[in-house]
Amino acid sequence: MKAEALQFVASQVERAVIETRQALGELAVERKLAGGCSCLIPILDQYRVEVAELDDESAFRLDKVGMTITVSANATLFVWNAMYDLAEEIGFEGTDRTRAQETAVNQFLIHELFHVNQKLWDYSAVPAVKAGLPNIGLAILDLAADVEAAWVCAQVEGQIAGDGESALLHFVNALLRAYVIGAFVFDSRSSAKRQRAIGLVISMILVQAQIKGTLNLSQVNQKWTPISPVLAFDLEGAQRFNGIILSDHIGLLIPDHDVFDGDLLKELWDMVGNRPIKRIVELTAMFLRAAGAITE
Repeated sequence: MKAEALQFVASQVERAVIETRQALGELAVERKLAGGCSCLIPILDQYRVEVAELDDESAFRLDKVGMTITVSANATLFVWNAMYDLAEEIGFEGTDRTRAQETAVNQFLIHELFHVNQKLWDYSAVPAVKAGLPNIGLAILDLAADVEAAWVCAQVEGQIAGDGESALLHFVNALLRAYVIGAFVFDSRSSAKRQRAIGLVISMILVQAQIKGTLNLSQVNQKWTPISPVLAFDLEGAQRFNGIILSDHIGLLIPDHDVFDGDLLKELWDMVGNRPIKRIVELTAMFLRAAGAITE
């Protein structure tokens, strides 16, 4: 990476740290911290966040002796560029597009900080997780960090914008960003990453339906909440549209039912990671309507 690009990425991460810590501090003073917000404050206070080109696939490194968190410059730049593409799809231009990219970097940083809280301190732990919980362990950890980071980012954005009462609206946007900037943008071919990706889209649509009043709670697990991660089924293997909510009481998201169109189910499965993302959202919403989970 050229020196200018590295300097730019470092400035964006520094901005993200300052914005996030300031907003969380204000929320703490106002006693409005919710979800996983409070666990990030000690991490940001105790560790210095730096940026460097890392020589492996890790997005960050934790140095407990030097009390530093080193964020991958390449991963951060990838997120910045991925959000540029999404902003273009949505129609954002100028300062709106730039702010969308800045918010994506904030969310990416928060996601990695949640991995610190999960004790996933080093990339060397990843093979152990994959071996100990084959196919699903890393997806669960990443999905939990995805949703927690989206929720915290929504709180931060609401605080910065001065409209904290619209947290759920910011959360919908953050879940969409989570889909775009998650690890599956690097490799969407593994089943677990597809399950994680579709689960984020499911969450986004359910939260949006809750805001609009079109969520049919009688057809959704009563333990589901907006911040409950949803791990979608392997649609190809199960030939079912469903998922598992990862909450205090794990269970199926919706009652089991037969798929009414296997071709569309396969299309949804195969589309993960493709752009534009409008079609995957349409298909996911269609299956949720067919299951009676949403009414519009």
